[in-house]
Amino acid sequence: GAVYITFAGPSSALFMQGEIRADGEGRNEYHSGGAGGSVFIDLNGGTIYGGSSVTAKIWANGGSCLNTAGAVAGGGGRVSVVNYVPGTSFENISFMARGGEVCASWARVGTPGTVYLQPVGELPDLVVSNWDLNDSNDSDYSVMDFYGTSFDHIEIGGRLQAVGCHLE
Repeated sequence: GAVYITFAGPSSALFMQGEIRADGEGRNEYHSGGAGGSVFIDLNGGTIYGGSSVTAKIWANGGSCLNTAGAVAGGGGRVSVVNYVPGTSFENISFMARGGEVCASWARVGTPGTVYLQPVGELPDLVVSNWDLNDSNDSDYSVMDFYGTSFDHIEIGGRLQAVGCHLE
């Protein structure tokens, strides 16, 4: 599934005390967990902040396998928050797009998804991680095409094959 939210402009604010999720479904009986979906939020120069008493969630996680009968976990989805005010603190907001969990020692967790955060007029941050999801079988890596893209910060938790890029 997908969630697409666009705000009217710089006077807009997103105050979160709940969840925005596009998680894949967990499956069993020879079916794989569903892939995480997409969450795209364009703040158009507005701000985003979480509540003080609860951590808000913006997630697109892969679905987990629910029994050992041949099922595998789904890959993580994509979370993208763009055009927010530079310097915005994401305190009390949890962003996640990890692969699904496994139910058998022989299986692999789902590949990690991505979290893409880009303030107005600045280079974006990119996170590719399974957020410390235990994988004794060394999960497959994500493949991303970075051709013509610059980032302020890239955080990789696991393995990543980057194509079309020059690393310095």
